[in-house]
Amino acid sequence: MSFKETYPDFAAIESHIKRARVERSLAIAMLLANLIHGSWRGLKNMGAVMAHFKASKPARPVATAH
Repeated sequence: MSFKETYPDFAAIESHIKRARVERSLAIAMLLANLIHGSWRGLKNMGAVMAHFKASKPARPVATAH
């Protein structure tokens, strides 16, 4: 049994439904790719900022009178 036999009313718009599913899949894939790429760039930038600052020397302890 084919789609056209099961749902004869929707046979005319079958190609539109398939195209909409492909477009939705593409939109989700692009969203995920942008999210991953943006996260990676953010981590790289954070690493560059952290590497820019040098670790400061610890402060000299204050001598206390005993």
